[in-house]
Amino acid sequence: MRFNMSWAKLLFGLSLCVILALYGIVEILSQGVAVPKRPARALPKVKIDIPLPKIQFEDIATKAGLTARHVTGGDDKKYILETTGSGVALFDYDNDGYPDIFFVNGTTLEGFPKGQEPISHLYHNNKNGTFTDVTRDAKLLRSGWGQGACVGDYDNDGYDDLFVTYYGQNVLYRNNGNGTFSDVTEKAGLLHKAVR
Repeated sequence: MRFNMSWAKLLFGLSLCVILALYGIVEILSQGVAVPKRPARALPKVKIDIPLPKIQFEDIATKAGLTARHVTGGDDKKYILETTGSGVALFDYDNDGYPDIFFVNGTTLEGFPKGQEPISHLYHNNKNGTFTDVTRDAKLLRSGWGQGACVGDYDNDGYDDLFVTYYGQNVLYRNNGNGTFSDVTEKAGLLHKAVR
């Protein structure tokens, strides 16, 4: 095998790269480690033999008026979609100073009979620890595989609007300021021509 000049240039270039890389590593390693000016102080021992506090939770959802049935997939959960979805948004939709609750609902792949499809629910805060379901009055009746919700005043009218994500077409609801919402998805340019 003949050794020509191009091989020599290649070997020289590779050798130079290796030398420079090693030099860089040596430089980094020779910078040393920071040494504190005073010795580290000992931390106090943590007591681990103290008894844990007894915390009890009580389900007060029904007493509070939060009674909607939550649906997210069928009982068997055959597909990953059936394990996803739902969400909650806390926002003061009527500007009365108290946070209201919007629960995002799902559905099943098998579907529901007409008129029995699950919908998301908006609960008005009664200011006394209870809530009233105002979903129908608010005109938030869309059924679908809800994934989550976010809130913001997209049109700067002083009322929080609601954006709900779905498996398929997401929906933007404009808060009309009178306790109702309007679907403005198409008007806002958010309507997909083809959805899942």
